Amino acid sequence: MQTLPASTLAWHLGSGESVRHASGAADMTQNGTRVETVLRGGGLRPGQSMTFRVAGTANADEVAAPETFTLDNVRCAAP
Repeated sequence: MQTLPASTLAWHLGSGESVRHASGAADMTQNGTRVETVLRGGGLRPGQSMTFRVAGTANADEVAAPETFTLDNVRCAAP
């Protein structure tokens, strides 16, 4: 099996939420509510998972989890 190359994971934040950084990811940008992070490739094989941390701010006491994620513009399956 081949490993996953560096890939872009994207999701949308709620209104008033802002991401400051993501540890374990190569690069992260936010444009409006859309967040994109480049995942470091080379060690992830099909069927495996990857964990990274995202830190940010919000104007609410609770922040909802994103509804969908895309990997290289392909929608990820629900767990």
